[in-house]
Amino acid sequence: MSQSLTQQLKTTCLTLLGSIQGLPSTIQDKGQQVSSSIEELQASFSSAGCFQDLSSSALAWSREMVTKAQESLEELLEYLTQNIPLDWIVGPFTPAGDSTLCPDEMVEEGKKVEA
Repeated sequence: MSQSLTQQLKTTCLTLLGSIQGLPSTIQDKGQQVSSSIEELQASFSSAGCFQDLSSSALAWSREMVTKAQESLEELLEYLTQNIPLDWIVGPFTPAGDSTLCPDEMVEEGKKVEA
């Protein structure tokens, strides 16, 4: 069970890292910290068949890793709630009525270009 949980966490963290590309480096660093904590946790749990197989010190250490990961995720979430990238809400933004396409772009879009 512990291996399954840590594998799910790792997969989720990898998805998270891909999703925060383009955000400020401090935010990406937080995501990387979460991922590193989860990888360390997974490594420590890899030899255990269940939680009872882990020593009390290993469990205390894992609790610290999970707490650090949680704190980093909370900081990341706080940033996102205050600075939501517009393209996450409305997609690529193009002002209405913007017809500043160059002739090559007009041809690609199937529009007739008149000189």
